[in-house]
Amino acid sequence: MKLRGWHIAGFGSLVDWRHEKLSNELNVFYGPNEAGKSTLLGFLRFALFGFRPGNTKDAKYPPAPGIRHGGSLFLDEEESGGGAFTVERVAAAGRGGKKLRIERASGEEVSEAELTRLLGHADRDLFNNVFAFSLTELQSFDSLTEKGVQDHIFSAGITGAGRSARDALDQIHKEADQLFKGRAKTRASILVEEIATLDESLQAGRERARAYPKLAERESELKAQCVALRSEIDGRRSAGLRARKLGDLWREVHGPMLENMRQLEALIVSDEFAADSRDRLDRFVALLERTGEQVAATDLETRKLALHLEGLAADPEALAVRDAVLALERDVGLYEQQCKDVTSSEQLVAVRESGLRDAFADLGPDWDEARLRTTHISLSITDEATRYEERLDAARDKVRDFERKLREGAERVAELKETRDVEVQSHQDGEALGRGVGEADGEDVSSEDLDQRAATLRALHANVARRATLEVQLDSACALMGATQRANAAGSSAGANRLRLAALSAAGLGAGTALVLFANNGFQFSTAPFFIVALATTVFGLITAAWTRGANETPVTSALNIDALEADLATLNEGIDAAAKTLGIETPPSAEIIETETVALERVRRDHAERTHTRRQIERLDADIARVEKTNRTVSKSVASSEQELETINGGWTQWAEGVGLPASLVPRNVERFAGEIKTVRAHLDARDQAHTEQASLFGAIDNWEARVRRVLADAEEQVAESPRALRGDPSLITAFTRLVRRVRDADECERQRPEVERAAAEVAGRATTQQAAERKARDDVDELFARVGARDREDYLAKLADYERKTLLESKVGDQVAELSRRIGLGDEAVEIRSELETGRVAVWEAEASAAESEAARLQTESDELVRTHRDVEIQIDDLHGSNDVGTLELNRSSLQQELNECIARWRELQVARGLIERTLEQFERERQPAVLQEASHHFATVTGGRYPKIVQSTELGSFSVVDANGQRKALDELSRGTAEQLYVCIRLGLIAEFCRRAGQLPVAMDDVLVNFDDARALAMATVLADFSQRNSCQVLVFTCSSRTRDLFRQSAPAALHFEFGNNAASS
Repeated sequence: MKLRGWHIAGFGSLVDWRHEKLSNELNVFYGPNEAGKSTLLGFLRFALFGFRPGNTKDAKYPPAPGIRHGGSLFLDEEESGGGAFTVERVAAAGRGGKKLRIERASGEEVSEAELTRLLGHADRDLFNNVFAFSLTELQSFDSLTEKGVQDHIFSAGITGAGRSARDALDQIHKEADQLFKGRAKTRASILVEEIATLDESLQAGRERARAYPKLAERESELKAQCVALRSEIDGRRSAGLRARKLGDLWREVHGPMLENMRQLEALIVSDEFAADSRDRLDRFVALLERTGEQVAATDLETRKLALHLEGLAADPEALAVRDAVLALERDVGLYEQQCKDVTSSEQLVAVRESGLRDAFADLGPDWDEARLRTTHISLSITDEATRYEERLDAARDKVRDFERKLREGAERVAELKETRDVEVQSHQDGEALGRGVGEADGEDVSSEDLDQRAATLRALHANVARRATLEVQLDSACALMGATQRANAAGSSAGANRLRLAALSAAGLGAGTALVLFANNGFQFSTAPFFIVALATTVFGLITAAWTRGANETPVTSALNIDALEADLATLNEGIDAAAKTLGIETPPSAEIIETETVALERVRRDHAERTHTRRQIERLDADIARVEKTNRTVSKSVASSEQELETINGGWTQWAEGVGLPASLVPRNVERFAGEIKTVRAHLDARDQAHTEQASLFGAIDNWEARVRRVLADAEEQVAESPRALRGDPSLITAFTRLVRRVRDADECERQRPEVERAAAEVAGRATTQQAAERKARDDVDELFARVGARDREDYLAKLADYERKTLLESKVGDQVAELSRRIGLGDEAVEIRSELETGRVAVWEAEASAAESEAARLQTESDELVRTHRDVEIQIDDLHGSNDVGTLELNRSSLQQELNECIARWRELQVARGLIERTLEQFERERQPAVLQEASHHFATVTGGRYPKIVQSTELGSFSVVDANGQRKALDELSRGTAEQLYVCIRLGLIAEFCRRAGQLPVAMDDVLVNFDDARALAMATVLADFSQRNSCQVLVFTCSSRTRDLFRQSAPAALHFEFGNNAASS
């Protein structure tokens, strides 16, 4: 089965991608990380097998919302003529839709069983671990030894649609484990536990039945004792509560109330006090203090104003030049900045002069200002020079391009010739070897003839396996017929039992027959499927028949079955002999001869394909060499023509440059730079002139401001210190002007403040008179307040006020306590009695009575609780007796469980016998199959490692491997480097794939970045092995990689392979 292409509706980042250009052999897909290679591998797995059911860790690759999740694969079953198929699968079907749809090219829909057949009955784990694997599966040897992977491969081709021979064993194993498995929770262990539980219940039930009368009498006595004890506890608690209440009332209410009443009688308070007396005192005192502070503050303010008026003196000279000074002051900042700019201006002039001299020096000794002002390079001159440069560059590029093409062509011719020599030598070596069947006399056999011979061998292989199966069935039927006749003669149940024993004997006979054939005839791959089927059929068929039919089978029926088997066997033998004669091998053919013929034919087909491929490669290389040599001759002529064109353009430039006055040494690309240099010198000249102009303006502004300042200083009679020499920005001039400015401002401020200070002094004087009167009024009010209560001063007044406030508080407390006492004792005779008793004040007596009553009640409560628990235990025992199962029912249940346990043990023993026979057979079957896989894998591994490890061997433990180096030393898998281990795993997979293809049919192989950890030499060798494997086995291989190195290695080792590059959601050739 081959993969023609796919259409991905939506799977991760891949959306609406259709691709139908795959080769039947090697295909290489290259793209960067996250281009979609791993997503494509996941899609191939999903389209063929879907997602695992349930919540698994499989990547689902959901597309963007709104895009259908899934797509289609286009399959082609060319080797068997089955035609084309389309497999469409989606993650979630719409309403009324299907998740999986399989159609033929005609549009006919087929069942999922057809897809299973196309896949050679490979399951999901086998495909993911062996045929479509990534670096993750490659790095784990467990993916090759996973349950069912090798089993599916080694048992491919067995009668029964290629199903695994281990399925029957798993079914027996599962049923046996459900019956009994060590300490596990099985049916047998459950039955044993249930029987033990029933035994305990039976014994306990019998003992409880004897104790019932005594328990009923005990329960009545305990109930009466509980009622009497509860009545006594209630009385004790009531007495304790009354005594405790009297004590609490005395401490909390009545005692404090008597104390408060005593304190009230001792207090003597004036009647002049009121509720707001403290507030009135605070208001009067605060008013007196506030008015006193105001009088003191006003007096201080009056003295300050008088001193301020004395300091406000006049300066008439400063006032006379006030306006001129303020105008000059506004320009002080500008003047100071201009003085600072003098130095930078002088430096700028010097820099501009120096820059101008350097610019003229760069132009040359003959350049000066006059010549510069008369020199001009127009835009038309620079444009024409640019056009000359472009023409020269184009001509030079053309020469270089033709020279490069000529070099590349020569290198390509040499490379093709070297490759051709290698292919010719390889072809000659192949011709020198023997060509196998049909070529001994120089006869050339066609691919169709070889395919026809292979088909005949496969049919002969299947018929020989069928013949062995019929022979075992015939022997088993004969043995069963004899046992049936003897059982019918016995005519009893004992005869039926003997029939069952005969069935088991027939099963042993079938197994023994298969083992004899297996050992004597040298059967390997062809006999092993028959052996598994014969044994499984014999064991299950005869056991089931014996138990189902019993002694009802008649000798006539058995004889008819034997006749039919003998007729089928004779027909099959005739077909086998005819096929053997067609193939030219001895009759009857043995399995060993058929296997030898199959291996020889495979070698012939592989050699024939290799020679045909080599011959075509040589023809393609000859055509490529002729085509490249012809192209080289044309390119050589173009080189000479382009060099002549470049020389002509150079001569035209030289003539034109002299005509417009440009220097003779100037090249076109430097004309624009030369014009820029002229422009730069002109800019230096303009900058020098501008610096001189700005400097003259700066000096004039500074001199003007200093002259105006000197005139104002003279008018105000302000002295200026003498300077040793005349300077711009003289510090003594600035100091004198600063003093004058300060004088002017002081004089202005004095004139402004004098009227305001005089007005403020008058206002303060009036305010002082008012405040003094208010202070006298506040003092009189305080004295009157003290006199009304007979207080000498404020402290005496506060002491009398405190007595008044304490009296008010005590009266409130007494009222609250009287009300609280009435609330707590209530009304009536009992309340009167409590009041009378409270008057006695016997607090210690009340507390002693309360403690005694509470202690006695607690003691009685403990005794009551214990009595109640005892009573409850007796009630529970009585309830248990009422609800217990009938002893007779328990005994009947136990008998039923014991019978079921006996049957379970008998069935488990039968299953163990069958399982042992099949397990031993399957182990021997896999050991015999393994060498062919290891031989294929060893060949590939030796090629990849350059002969360092020529052999892979099976370890003593089935399913484990080791390698043998060139010195014959063994190495385990954990002794290999990571890269070497991965190379081994790839080679083992190739061996398994080749075995599967021979037995069940071809499947496409997909690998995702499996060469990333290989060095260059082994990566190239592995690429060569994969290309050769694909061609020899007609096996379709898809290699996904993000490494440009890997892509180039495949291009080198497999020129005929198809290469695709991932782009935006697609791959292009």
